[in-house]
Amino acid sequence: DAVSVAAKGGALADAAATALGNFIQSPDDIAAALDRASQIPSIDGVLIIIGDKMAVWGQLELTSPL
Repeated sequence: DAVSVAAKGGALADAAATALGNFIQSPDDIAAALDRASQIPSIDGVLIIIGDKMAVWGQLELTSPL
Protein backbone atom coordinates (compact mmCIF):
# COMPACT_ATOMS: atom_id res chain seq x y z
CA ASP A 1 0.00 0.00 0.00
CA ALA A 2 3.04 2.25 0.51
CA VAL A 3 6.71 2.22 -0.39
CA SER A 4 9.15 4.87 0.74
CA VAL A 5 12.78 4.95 -0.35
CA ALA A 6 15.65 6.96 1.11
CA ALA A 7 18.39 7.55 -1.46
CA LYS A 8 21.20 9.92 -2.37
CA GLY A 9 18.92 11.75 -4.81
CA GLY A 10 15.22 12.48 -5.06
CA ALA A 11 14.86 11.17 -8.61
CA LEU A 12 16.39 7.82 -7.67
CA ALA A 13 14.24 7.57 -4.54
CA ASP A 14 11.08 8.32 -6.52
CA ALA A 15 11.91 5.91 -9.35
CA ALA A 16 12.84 3.11 -6.95
CA ALA A 17 9.71 3.60 -4.83
CA THR A 18 7.54 3.50 -7.95
CA ALA A 19 9.26 0.39 -9.33
CA LEU A 20 9.09 -1.44 -6.00
CA GLY A 21 5.48 -0.42 -5.48
CA ASN A 22 4.55 -1.77 -8.90
CA PHE A 23 6.41 -5.03 -8.16
CA ILE A 24 4.70 -5.71 -4.84
CA GLN A 25 1.31 -7.32 -5.32
CA SER A 26 0.96 -9.10 -1.95
CA PRO A 27 2.83 -9.45 1.35
CA ASP A 28 4.55 -12.49 -0.18
CA ASP A 29 6.49 -10.10 -2.47
CA ILE A 30 8.08 -8.09 0.35
CA ALA A 31 11.27 -10.16 0.73
CA ALA A 32 11.95 -10.13 -3.02
CA ALA A 33 11.32 -6.38 -3.19
CA LEU A 34 13.78 -5.72 -0.36
CA ASP A 35 16.33 -7.96 -2.09
CA ARG A 36 15.91 -5.95 -5.31
CA ALA A 37 16.29 -2.68 -3.42
CA SER A 38 19.47 -3.88 -1.73
CA GLN A 39 21.03 -4.38 -5.17
CA ILE A 40 20.55 -0.75 -6.24
CA PRO A 41 23.57 1.43 -5.44
CA SER A 42 22.88 4.68 -3.56
CA ILE A 43 19.67 3.48 -1.91
CA ASP A 44 20.02 4.02 1.82
CA GLY A 45 16.79 2.43 3.01
CA VAL A 46 13.31 1.19 2.18
CA LEU A 47 10.03 1.08 4.08
CA ILE A 48 7.21 -1.11 2.73
CA ILE A 49 3.68 -1.33 4.10
CA ILE A 50 1.12 -3.67 2.58
CA GLY A 51 -2.02 -4.62 4.44
CA ASP A 52 -1.05 -5.38 8.04
CA LYS A 53 2.61 -6.11 7.15
CA MET A 54 5.53 -3.71 7.34
CA ALA A 55 9.17 -4.21 6.40
CA VAL A 56 12.21 -1.97 6.75
CA TRP A 57 15.64 -2.36 5.21
CA GLY A 58 18.77 -0.21 5.38
CA GLN A 59 19.68 2.93 7.24
CA LEU A 60 16.26 3.92 8.52
CA GLU A 61 15.37 4.59 12.13
CA LEU A 62 11.89 3.82 13.40
CA THR A 63 10.70 5.90 16.33
CA SER A 64 7.56 6.06 18.43
CA PRO A 65 5.07 8.83 17.74
CA LEU A 66 5.25 11.75 20.12
